[in-house]
Amino acid sequence: MIKNTSGQIAVEFILISIIILSLSLAIGRGLRQSEYLSKMTGGPWALLTGMIENGVWEKPQVAKTMHPNFLKRQVSFKGDVD
Repeated sequence: MIKNTSGQIAVEFILISIIILSLSLAIGRGLRQSEYLSKMTGGPWALLTGMIENGVWEKPQVAKTMHPNFLKRQVSFKGDVD
């Protein structure tokens, strides 16, 4: 049995900090390579941008033709003439 354990807490702290640092670096590298965070933040923003710009829940390129003031959808106060 060890009678003097004065440095054991320091050694355990260093070992645990190395494990935590290694895990966080591995997780960070994995997230960066899979671009998970950019997909998570970029995907919804594309739909939100379409809604903000054009009032339609689509990507901005698709929603541009669905804007209420788009040439094909303009309101005519004269009505249809047959």
